[in-house]
Amino acid sequence: QRENNLDLVDQLKTYKLMYENGLDFSAAKAITGYGKTHDYGVGAQILKELGLKRFRLLSKNPPPRSVVDAFDLEIVETVKV
Repeated sequence: QRENNLDLVDQLKTYKLMYENGLDFSAAKAITGYGKTHDYGVGAQILKELGLKRFRLLSKNPPPRSVVDAFDLEIVETVKV
C-alpha cells in the first residue's frame, strides 16, 4: 500500500510540473521520477524478505530515496561501478 501511495504522489507531482511549466509528460516524469519505483520495488521486497535492512549498494544509478524509505531499508554506502 505504501508503495502505491508514493507512486500516486510522484504522479501528482508530475502533473503539477506539466501544468505549471508547460512540460510534456515525458519531460515532467524524468524530473519527478514517476514510474521508476516499479523498477526497484521487486528487488527491495526481496531484500526485505531476506531480513536485510542496511546494506552497501553497488550501482551507477542508485534508486530514488522514496523507494528505499518505502521498504524500510537503509543504504549505508553507495559504491559506483
